[in-house]
Amino acid sequence: MEIHRLITGLLSVNTWFIPAGDNNLLVIDPGGDPDRIISHISDLSVHLFCILLTHTHIDHLGALPSLLEVFPGTPVGVHQAESRFLGPGSRKKHQEMLSHIGMAELVPGFFEDLRPADFFLEDGQEPELPGGRKIAGWRVIHTPGHSPGSICLYNEEDSTLVSGDTLFYSGIGRTDLPGGSFPEIYRSLSGLFELPPDTRVLPGHGPETTIGREHPVALDGF
Repeated sequence: MEIHRLITGLLSVNTWFIPAGDNNLLVIDPGGDPDRIISHISDLSVHLFCILLTHTHIDHLGALPSLLEVFPGTPVGVHQAESRFLGPGSRKKHQEMLSHIGMAELVPGFFEDLRPADFFLEDGQEPELPGGRKIAGWRVIHTPGHSPGSICLYNEEDSTLVSGDTLFYSGIGRTDLPGGSFPEIYRSLSGLFELPPDTRVLPGHGPETTIGREHPVALDGF
């Protein structure tokens, strides 16, 4: 099974569908349009193994409540620094975040407190689900800057990086939201640019790119 992408939600998030062995599927950043995501999973005839969030800005998890209704018990993983945007009080925290930029209306009326994360994504480690199950081949890279707990997922064998909102085609993640930091994202990008130049980059928005294409310009341009 190949990696698939759906562009979802009001802010056109790249929702990634990644094979996880034994007919299992990993979904990253279910940004919105839950019916389309659910239909795509059904069309693939696979088991939804888990959902990972590169960070918890609402445009990257808008479809999460609906997915968990249709696929109850699916474990959700996130970096611990993002965990306050899941679980009790999470709706209020999302509203406060969006109010900072005058976009509180993006929190939909049906969006209540989210279920807490089931496991945390640890820097340098394979994602490990409850019960010790791991997503083999993928390594977490903590890349703070866009948000405190932003992460990327790197597969060395396949030379593929899921970059979330840290690195885009001809761009980098914004750092003006609460918890954002330009010095931190600069350090995070410096680490990513140590990866091989031909590394395929699957970003949170926009088209694919490679480390080699972005490296010469991304840091020098900011």
